[in-house]
Amino acid sequence: MRFLSPLALLLTAASLATALPGHARPAAGFIVELHEAAPPAAARDADTAQSAQRRAAPGSDAGAPRTHFGGYAVDRERSGPTRLVLRAERPLDSQDAERERARLAADPAVRHVEPNVRIRLASAVTDPEFPRQWELQPPSAGAAAAIDAERAWARVPATDVVVAVVDTGVLPGHPELQGALLPGYDFVSADPYFGLAYANDGDGRDADPTDPGDWVTPAEAARVNGAFAGCDAADSSWHGTFIAGQLGARAGNGIGTAGLLGARPRILPVRAAGKCGALLSDLLDAVRWAAGLPVAGVPANPHPARIINLSFEGDAACSPLYQRVVDEVGAQGALIVAAAGNRLPGESGGSVGRPADCRGVLAVAAAQRNGLKADYSNFGPAVGLLAPGGTAADGIWSLSNSGRTVAAQHIHAYGAGTSFAAPLAAGVAALALAADPALDPAALRALLQQQARPHVAGHPVCEPGMPGTCFCTTQACGAGLLDAGMAVAAAQAPEQPQSQDGTSGGGGAASWPLLALLALLLGKRRRLLAPAAAALALLCGAPTSASETLRKIQQTGTITLGHRQSSVPFSYYDSRKQVVGYAHDLSTLVSQAIRHELQLPALTTKLVPVTAQNRIPMVVSGNVDLECGSTTHNLERARQVLFSTSFFVISTRLMVHRDSGIHDFRDLAGKRVVVTSGTTSERLIRTFSESSGLKFQILTAREHEESFGTLERGQADAFMMDDALLYGERAKAQQPLDWTVVGQPMTREAYGCMMRKDDLQLKRIVDQEIARLMQTGELLALYRKWFERPITTKGLNLNWPPSQDVLELFANPNDRPLQ
Repeated sequence: MRFLSPLALLLTAASLATALPGHARPAAGFIVELHEAAPPAAARDADTAQSAQRRAAPGSDAGAPRTHFGGYAVDRERSGPTRLVLRAERPLDSQDAERERARLAADPAVRHVEPNVRIRLASAVTDPEFPRQWELQPPSAGAAAAIDAERAWARVPATDVVVAVVDTGVLPGHPELQGALLPGYDFVSADPYFGLAYANDGDGRDADPTDPGDWVTPAEAARVNGAFAGCDAADSSWHGTFIAGQLGARAGNGIGTAGLLGARPRILPVRAAGKCGALLSDLLDAVRWAAGLPVAGVPANPHPARIINLSFEGDAACSPLYQRVVDEVGAQGALIVAAAGNRLPGESGGSVGRPADCRGVLAVAAAQRNGLKADYSNFGPAVGLLAPGGTAADGIWSLSNSGRTVAAQHIHAYGAGTSFAAPLAAGVAALALAADPALDPAALRALLQQQARPHVAGHPVCEPGMPGTCFCTTQACGAGLLDAGMAVAAAQAPEQPQSQDGTSGGGGAASWPLLALLALLLGKRRRLLAPAAAALALLCGAPTSASETLRKIQQTGTITLGHRQSSVPFSYYDSRKQVVGYAHDLSTLVSQAIRHELQLPALTTKLVPVTAQNRIPMVVSGNVDLECGSTTHNLERARQVLFSTSFFVISTRLMVHRDSGIHDFRDLAGKRVVVTSGTTSERLIRTFSESSGLKFQILTAREHEESFGTLERGQADAFMMDDALLYGERAKAQQPLDWTVVGQPMTREAYGCMMRKDDLQLKRIVDQEIARLMQTGELLALYRKWFERPITTKGLNLNWPPSQDVLELFANPNDRPLQ
């Protein structure tokens, strides 16, 4: 197991440490777990000449205190009635350690044995020109991995949740940490062979978690059989201070950075690692104490943490001993957030070890700024989330120190690594817990995963043969990209609807008791999804004020609908220059629902053509009241407009000539690809071009029809777009069967109707009608009309049955973006 040091701090320039598999590191002894009711042995080991004989035949007794077990001295300071820390007379290599482990495990009193190995540091890369704190900003085309912390702070500006940083300790004198640190503890104990060499602070365990520095000189690392043989020579990392800064740098104090925990951070510093890392027994004790569990010889923790950050990297799979500690901590009500770990250049990826792979831990992999998996990050099924970890081009900005050995000047520095992705998830978990303190660890972990944004999709995908920078899937990088705003919004209890005079709204004496009953049935979790909350408010008759758009429609008797001119089969002109299509039919039905809601005798529909480039500005400006078309609902657009319940799901693929030889995105090298400008396809293909290393030309056109014309005339080799639109364009071709849609989908996207940002009541009406059409089967009938039967362009049948994604959407209406 390795401790994750900064990848990299401003003044640090070291290469990554070599990972040693399994128990290849020397063992200082063993951690032995005994059965709760262990059978007594014949006698207690004594420090006599008979000890050597007894070492060959393990024995124990039920008495206390123990002095020896199985021929090994018991470290009474770190042992309890059912867990013993045994000291070997000399460091044991992997073969000796395994042989002795098996011997000790054969004792019927023993539940589990584990070599007590030292957990070492990993290091990293450096670049003083990194941009600052991009990871906390709203996600954008230039920073797809950003977590949108400001949106979370708008709901929870501060939190009293205690977050433990189990690490190298902290520098309490850093100006940014003043008032943020709770009394912590130092668990770095004296080594049985080298005394206080690893602790580096002149003493063993005590109540001072200050980081004395963890430097290892080249001479120390090169000394055969010395304390630091096999360790990496490196300057002090100030790793714990860096992570404490990510979480607890005082926001709003006019200096430096802003930590995720806002204006009232409560950081519990727990020192477990010294020079060359942490001893497993020290680390496990530190984790237990952080959660408020008792540890032998250590005072009780008066400030138990609800969130524990562990930026340690596993050298082996989660062991029964480690899992039991995780289970104990979870039962105490604390969630462990752990780094997935960093691989070395040239290593095969995907290996996630303890503690990240333990059951109940939230394992976090690292993303680079554009949302792809960072080159160094481990990945695999154990990962729960992807969060910003930074790269050599875009690092994470936090607290550090200029001292190469002991502390000197307090500074800020850049770093990159899964070490710094995990604290972002830990901070978001704390904000969500502040919004809903009733969340238990399992529910909190599930909340963060459920509210994650979908991964940036594309090729190549992350798999064992593609360990470097790659496009994540849920199998490789967890549920998606960490989103602070969405997580806190989902955790926060829905506010009681208010009437226009500020008093509680009401719709009759019978409605609010029903709401109370529903709230009771929902229990203490208090996490109603936004659509459900809105539905309850409507059910209970809570009054809402009419939006400006609805007032305008009611006053003028006219609704203005935006439509596309050549988005077959969603919205386009037929041969008579009439607007037709699946989305146009949906818009017509929604308009009728609006007329009914406003109780208008008639409603005139005004159709205004829009393009991919101006559709959002037309809605924002109020020139268009509603636009239902082939518009992908994503978070970047959702900051400009409101999206309705989704009405279609597509995937992004390629259309090529059937004889082109192009079968997937990987075949585009040296080719020309046309996309419609202003679409998500344009952004995706440019991201793919940068990440794949393939050299191909990207062409743009104003409309889908123009894009296909470019392909049809031989001016492009492939047309990238939503698959439904590709089939629609093929229907208009002179020779439709000459064209084929190919490639594994680069992304899945949901279409929704757009409205102005403040048109919440209009959204309610639109959402209700779309959900009704889904529930009655009318929307499925519309689908079949436009996708499974001859359409009004050349009479061609697209012959495209609804996908499983579409059927699932129709069965479970929602307004969540897929991309």
